[in-house]
Amino acid sequence: MSRSTVKDAPEQEDMPTVTQQQSRNVAKLCVGFVFGLVFLLGVLLGMNILANALSKETHTDPITGEMFTDDGQLVVRTGVVESFSGLLALLRASPEQLSKLTYAFFATTWLDGRTSWDSWKIASFSRFGH
Repeated sequence: MSRSTVKDAPEQEDMPTVTQQQSRNVAKLCVGFVFGLVFLLGVLLGMNILANALSKETHTDPITGEMFTDDGQLVVRTGVVESFSGLLALLRASPEQLSKLTYAFFATTWLDGRTSWDSWKIASFSRFGH
């Protein structure tokens, strides 16, 4: 490599320099672009959720659980929530839990393969042995 090549290279002072103000402007522009992009994605998500809700043919009342069509006709009415458990859980239940019992259903499987289903309406209860 000859000395003339080194002398032909531009000096450090001759090259344009990026000022701190220009660097800050570019950084602000990038941050603003990211926030704008996140905002636009949020708007698109909101529009998608709104369009999905408006396109439903039925609507459910969150309190009563009743389902209605767009013109207000009742389609479905849900029942009261029920709880089921086994006989062992019944024996270990607290008085508060037993006071909520309304019906008892039992399935008995006989040795010959038959199964019988029995149900009783619970009027009251008492604990034995305490």
